[in-house]
Amino acid sequence: MLVTQEVTVPVTSAAQSTFSLGVNAKAPIPAEGRATSVVTNNEALRALQLLLAAGERVPDHSSPKALIVTLLEGSLDFTVDGRTERLAPGDVVYVAPGTKHDLAAVEPSRLQLVLVNVDRLGADQPRPAETL
Repeated sequence: MLVTQEVTVPVTSAAQSTFSLGVNAKAPIPAEGRATSVVTNNEALRALQLLLAAGERVPDHSSPKALIVTLLEGSLDFTVDGRTERLAPGDVVYVAPGTKHDLAAVEPSRLQLVLVNVDRLGADQPRPAETL
């Protein structure tokens, strides 16, 4: 398995707005293995693109962070808690913190991943419905 780090950005403050331009051009989908392209990185969240060659698998794992996955390009099988769905471009998956998940690229694929540090957002605090 070939794993490369294509594009990274420095850690910034969550109070600082940033742009990440030309990400797709700087990080093409590899012919084999996988690559990552970090586009936003701060104490509240980390956004990155995961680029997978056809047939590439990411084995069963979990994260203490909430995860929002959007398939931008390609096709892949995504499994959360034993339920597998074939994703098409535009499909979105939310993975709760600590939930096991895995994925396998059916064809070359580009995913947008947003990892949210829910502890930094006060997720345990009740909020009025109008602020959600």
